Amino acid sequence: MFHEISPKKLDITYLNRAAADDDYVVFVKDGKIMRKGSEELELPTVKELNLKKEDCRFLFKIDEKAFYDTMTNEVNEEGCTFESPRELRNAKPMWLAYGATLGFRIKEFYRLNAFCGKCGTKNVHSDKERAMVCPSCGNTVYPPIAPSVIVLIRNGNHFFISDYFIGRENEIISLFDFSPAVLKLPDSVFR
Repeated sequence: MFHEISPKKLDITYLNRAAADDDYVVFVKDGKIMRKGSEELELPTVKELNLKKEDCRFLFKIDEKAFYDTMTNEVNEEGCTFESPRELRNAKPMWLAYGATLGFRIKEFYRLNAFCGKCGTKNVHSDKERAMVCPSCGNTVYPPIAPSVIVLIRNGNHFFISDYFIGRENEIISLFDFSPAVLKLPDSVFR
């Protein structure tokens, strides 16, 4: 599956650290992720985009390779193209495609929570955890957690699967569903 990046390890521990020149940058424009390379996926680095270290915000690490967000829209786009997260699902190497799309999701959290939901004041980034904090009323917003249950139904040597997936042809997937907050996980399996 897409998130299986073994033997590499994802570390989402939030760190308030400065970017290095060779760290990856997840730059998003018009809902698409900047990439390099026409065949194998490459992400631009801090140095390649001519970014100041103070314009970069830590996102996460995969092994020892850090991924950063940029707080500026002015970057060097030379030699780069843009692709949607969906287009990157089949890109290789898979661990880097996963890192790019995870970075995209975290950036979306920041973008969608730019203002306080209680008082409307512009939120600021917490410097000690992944959160948006209102400087006026103190309201703190964290990225949402979406528990899910994936079940593979088996009857002897046969599996119940679906060949229907919007926008994809000739792909076979297992059935899945998200568990609403009002249901216990075993109840979601039964449903």
